[in-house]
Formats: sequence, structure tokens, C-alpha cells
Amino acid sequence: MAGGWTGICFGQEGSNIPTRTQVVQKFRQLGITRVRLYHTYQSTLQAFSNSGIQLTVGITNADIVKALSNVGSATSWVDPRQAGSCYVLFNIVAVTVGNEVFTSTANNLKNALLPSMKNLREALNQARNSGIKVTTAHAFDVVTNTFPPSSGQF
Repeated sequence: MAGGWTGICFGQEGSNIPTRTQVVQKFRQLGITRVRLYHTYQSTLQAFSNSGIQLTVGITNADIVKALSNVGSATSWVDPRQAGSCYVLFNIVAVTVGNEVFTSTANNLKNALLPSMKNLREALNQARNSGIKVTTAHAFDVVTNTFPPSSGQF
């Protein structure tokens, strides 16, 4: 595959897991150049700093409504002086807004998704970071007719 790359998702829930620094070292040994984080914990971002690994960070479902309810709140999230949003200091290339929102039973969350993404996009543009992608992640069950893949429908 031309221009392909390998990435991995990194979560921190579990027992007996290695330290963040050990994880970053292992990723580098394995040649992993892109990682998705489900959060913006400062200690995790710090472990990835200067690693050469591109990050996609997540805004949790719980934070969508309050962190991105308008452009002003999204700007506060984007502000590099905020503890959870130091994207400027790290190799952040994308932000996922929520995780599997459409499988949630909370209608306010579903209704907030697109406006929240637009607010974040505007805040990033205002901060002159238009190169950072804004996206969301969905469970595969939002697709029907999965085979062959070309017949899939949302």
C-alpha cells in the first residue's frame, strides 16, 4: 500500500500495564508512528513529547457538551495554556470528538456532536492550527450491508 502506515490506539484502563514511557519506547521499537489517545492527560502527552510519534487525541463523550458547547469554550480547550490541551507542544495531528457517539443512548450527546466539531474546527482555525484534523470515531455497527465493503451503507 503506497503511503501506508501503522497506527495503534492507546488506552490506560487495565491492570499491570507498563508505564507510559515504556509504552512509548516499545512503540518506537516497533516502528509505530501514529497513536490514538482517548484523552489528553498531561502525563501521557508528556511521555509522547519528542518521540516523533504523531498523535490523535480524544475529547471524551463526557466532555463534548461542556468543552465544546460554543466557540468560546472550544477556544479554551484549544488554548495551549490549559492543562489538558497542550497540542502545540506535542505532535498532535488530529482530534477525535467523542467515541462511538451514535451508539450512545444520550440524545443530547448525539445532537451536540456536529456543533461541537464545528466549534472545535473554528477554535483551531482561530489559533492558526487549521492543519489539525477534527473527526469522530464510530462503532462498526453504524454500517449495514458490510460485505462486500463496497456495498456498505451508513
